[in-house]
Amino acid sequence: MPGYQDYLPPNGQGGIGQPEYSTVAKIGAGILTICAPLIALVIAVVLRTSEANQARRAVLRTWVIASASWLAVQFVIGIIGVAAVAGSAPQVSHSGPCVGGPVPGASGTPVGHGNYRFNCVNGGSTVVHLG
Repeated sequence: MPGYQDYLPPNGQGGIGQPEYSTVAKIGAGILTICAPLIALVIAVVLRTSEANQARRAVLRTWVIASASWLAVQFVIGIIGVAAVAGSAPQVSHSGPCVGGPVPGASGTPVGHGNYRFNCVNGGSTVVHLG
């Protein structure tokens, strides 16, 4: 049965007590940061809190910053996307000539002398005398 020491990489490859992580670990961290920044952020914070080696803590700090930054960029892009979609809703102007006739069932706004202004279905408004 293999022991714990059998899973350690050789010297200089980022094992316990070594100043660096292996290249494969760094590439994996980069891919995880790009594909799942929230998960990468949580993993980096958890690893950083338990790491005693200062060189590795610095690498993990960089990973935390990169993951949080990428997550923030995606959040801002999402907000901009939602704002763009919300701002592209059709706008109906109630000034100008009546287009499509008065809105059925709408109550008009009194404008004086028995006249009422009604908004129209596709924009504009019309004044109707009701009295």
